[in-house]
Amino acid sequence: MKTVLLSMLIGSLTFALAPAPAQACPCQKGKSQAKNEAKKTPASATVVVLEVKGMTCGGCASKIAQALKELKGVYGADVSFEKNRATVKFQPKKITTAKLVQAVKKLGYQATVSGG
Repeated sequence: MKTVLLSMLIGSLTFALAPAPAQACPCQKGKSQAKNEAKKTPASATVVVLEVKGMTCGGCASKIAQALKELKGVYGADVSFEKNRATVKFQPKKITTAKLVQAVKKLGYQATVSGG
């Protein structure tokens, strides 16, 4: 742990800086230049909530959301780092929930379909 002393006109402030984590954040592995294409959501689209474990920052959530959105049959993905959850709009005739879970796991995170 590194200690830093910050002097000000009236007094001083001391605070400690935590060292960088020994293991890099999973969201930094294999960053890709993703296409940002809007997909029209059909009325027959379904929404599933995935519980996601292993995210360490908002960048992880962004990486997962982008990967899900790139899948054929996915019309939208909202991933929350704070809630450890991904809400995905998809077309069940084009992609299964198992494939959604697999896509998240491929990025190095744990994912399961939420029970409610």
